[in-house]
Amino acid sequence: MFFDGTSRSGPKGKIVAGVGVVFISPENHVLHRAFSLTESCSNNVAKYIVLLIGLQLAQQMGVQYLEAYGDSKLIINQVKDEYEVRHEDLISYHHAAIQLAIHLKASTSVMYPAFKIKRQTL
Repeated sequence: MFFDGTSRSGPKGKIVAGVGVVFISPENHVLHRAFSLTESCSNNVAKYIVLLIGLQLAQQMGVQYLEAYGDSKLIINQVKDEYEVRHEDLISYHHAAIQLAIHLKASTSVMYPAFKIKRQTL
């Protein structure tokens, strides 16, 4: 899964944000989704939102092994628990991402710029 999000100032000064996620199966099937966010937010919040969207979609599709690639060193390393989450506006998103991984009964082994989630077999 590749994920990215961004926010910028629009023509009238309003913050505009958009996110996208692309899944590529082992058989090279591609599924992509893009979303416009209705609330203004920072780039880092947009990246967490798309990560959550991607994890939720993976759960709905029954994905059992996931490699997630993003371009944000901050977000990747926070998910890997290598960086502390210091900004208050990111804490709830970080917690939600970790909880979703736990809810999926997933174990995480991480490498930059990606992290992997593999569903545990019982």
